[in-house]
Amino acid sequence: MATRTSNRRKQVRSLPKRTRREVGRLRSIPGDWWAWSFLPLCLIYVVIVLTHFDHLVVNIYGSSDTSAPLVLAEQFGERAGGHVVSSNYPWDATLIFALATKWLPAHREIWELGPFLLGLLSIALMSWAALRVAGRWGAALTAVILLCAGPTLLELMFWLTDHTPTWYSLAVLGAFLVLLTDRKMSIGWLPLTILTLCVGVVVGISVATDKELITGGLAPLVLAGVGTWVMTRTALAARAMWFTLAAAAATGVGAVVTTSIMRSEGVTTNGYEVKFAVLEAISTNVKVWWQSVAMLGNGNFFGEAIKFTTVIALICAALSVGTVLLIPRFAWRHISSRRSDQEAVDEQLNVYVIFWTASVVCLSVGFVFSSAPIFPYTPEDLGYLVGLIYAVAAMLPLLARRSVAIRGTLVFLLGSMIALGHSNSIKAPPSARGPSPEVAEDVARVAERMHATDGYGLYWDAAAITWRSNFRVLVAPIVGCAGSQGLCPGPNGYMEAWYNHTPPHRTFLLTDSSLLAWGPPATLGRAVATYHFGTVTMYVYNYNIIENLF
Repeated sequence: MATRTSNRRKQVRSLPKRTRREVGRLRSIPGDWWAWSFLPLCLIYVVIVLTHFDHLVVNIYGSSDTSAPLVLAEQFGERAGGHVVSSNYPWDATLIFALATKWLPAHREIWELGPFLLGLLSIALMSWAALRVAGRWGAALTAVILLCAGPTLLELMFWLTDHTPTWYSLAVLGAFLVLLTDRKMSIGWLPLTILTLCVGVVVGISVATDKELITGGLAPLVLAGVGTWVMTRTALAARAMWFTLAAAAATGVGAVVTTSIMRSEGVTTNGYEVKFAVLEAISTNVKVWWQSVAMLGNGNFFGEAIKFTTVIALICAALSVGTVLLIPRFAWRHISSRRSDQEAVDEQLNVYVIFWTASVVCLSVGFVFSSAPIFPYTPEDLGYLVGLIYAVAAMLPLLARRSVAIRGTLVFLLGSMIALGHSNSIKAPPSARGPSPEVAEDVARVAERMHATDGYGLYWDAAAITWRSNFRVLVAPIVGCAGSQGLCPGPNGYMEAWYNHTPPHRTFLLTDSSLLAWGPPATLGRAVATYHFGTVTMYVYNYNIIENLF
């Protein structure tokens, strides 16, 4: 045993200095407990989440941004015609997932938990890829960073909107590239061809949903495949490049087919279009970029009093932003070293580093030079840059010495637990955004008694009450029309059929003083009954008020 260890040390010492450092960083795992000290904190975080899991699910679906796609899917087959308006971008992936599982008896629970399970699957793919590149310790570190990323990312894992399919697709593409360049796995051309087509279909649906995936995923995919072949010129790299290009082509076809099918079914957007940023906005976008990265990394210390918890948040912010900035620097040094004849060929490491680095650069450049940034911040507004957290999780095992990575991860996990403790997502359901389950139940009970189960309300109440009442009422969203004093459908998550039909019973109008101080228009006449449920007021009318509402 001693002789074998001595021979291994001599072999490592005979390698070039840069390679020795890399071998030590990737393959050697310290034998003491310190190397795995982040696992107990991760376990504590998971236990806290599981303890409050029911509150987490209830609170998340109190947001109409989360529940609106599910309301559309439930009503999709029952509409009388017209357009289905999703959001700023089409909810194709969400609707396809929901419609494909709608026939199941427990489809409501599947819709609520399915996104989270897909998130866990993406973490598993990320961990597997890190295992092949950086060993068991690297795989564990990647899994812990994503699993315990904090309440902001945890909440987004329950969404199938707001770019979430994009980040799950990044995990699929990253694992696909690692599989293509794995020397230890002998996979034939036919299985790889089938896998490539499957990747094209899955990622193509996501591309049809969110064009940001073209920038953050498809472009890095092609760069990684072609770049690795240019660097190594091996047979394995050539095969990986051709399958990479085939996957990109299959993705493009999948996106076109998905878009064509969904548009033929009437699914459209509200007309919002991301444009190039004006010159004056670029500096502001840079500020929004680093603040968003800080908040995604549990660094929400802005405007807070100076104390232990906020100092931890400040450190987390510095770690998150610093790590993202280090990724391109590491990749440049890696590529430079690989151009030396003294370095061993490692297609798998090359493709891994190029893909995640290109994703970081493309996402960041696209964010800074576009009109996408939104201020002030909410969890859904941060969705544009979640891919950077995936890249950090993938690259951190390679970026720094193990001791540095361990200390940084421990601080990050501490910040995650502190942020989780202050998050409304795990508190009792009344703390949820939007109307509480009790309000939805009261509205449904009165509506059924008054035979007025169709109604209209502000966007932020409409889908949430519909979903939380288990469709005992259907509340169509309304919003102030741009450039006028009237009301219009939407702005998101509605069917035109909701405003065209004439129900054979009474209708109601909901107002909410917590959202907007307004009352029923005078054109509606006098309500036959009025009810107050906290900040929500319900007005019941003897006719279909849509005729006088718009």
